Amino acid sequence: MTPTIRHTAGALARVASITCALLALLPTRADAQVDYRGEEPVSCLQEPRGPRCRSVRIDAVLVEGLGRTERHVITRELLFEEGGYASERQLAESMARLRNMGLFREVRYELLTNAVSGPKDAVEAEVPSRFPARVLRIVVDERWTLLPAFSYLQGGGLSQLVVAAYDINAGGRFIELGAQYERLGFSDTFWQSGGA
Repeated sequence: MTPTIRHTAGALARVASITCALLALLPTRADAQVDYRGEEPVSCLQEPRGPRCRSVRIDAVLVEGLGRTERHVITRELLFEEGGYASERQLAESMARLRNMGLFREVRYELLTNAVSGPKDAVEAEVPSRFPARVLRIVVDERWTLLPAFSYLQGGGLSQLVVAAYDINAGGRFIELGAQYERLGFSDTFWQSGGA
């Protein structure tokens, strides 16, 4: 085998092994909704209203405690939609995703049964009694996300000034934004305009 072919084959083998490793890390939809109650696993995708599947219908999502952050930042991290079904595992993983964002000190949730606003007859007609209407109430405690920085150094006849600000939740949209101003110059002319 020539060196060029050997090098290409080695590169392809590395790409294939990296691809396989990344695919192994991705969660599958089926096992994200499997319920283990005892005997055999029941897929909540195949049987979302089965008696052994611990899925609940989420008719509405209420978010409390938001000051700066917009509501859609919370709802896009949930692994289910309003009006759909969610398993206990999906609820727990969704709350973990919210905690891992770094925007909140605390994230709590509770399921409120039969707390849907609107005509009661419509809710009972739409959802069977053993799957009652539920509202997911999420309570968050926002943390300060704007990080200012200031630095002034002087030595060896030089001065350096750095002023910066960085925010991971710019505009309440979970967008990272930062700005930095830096000035470097000779100490004797540093504060004079045009001296640095």
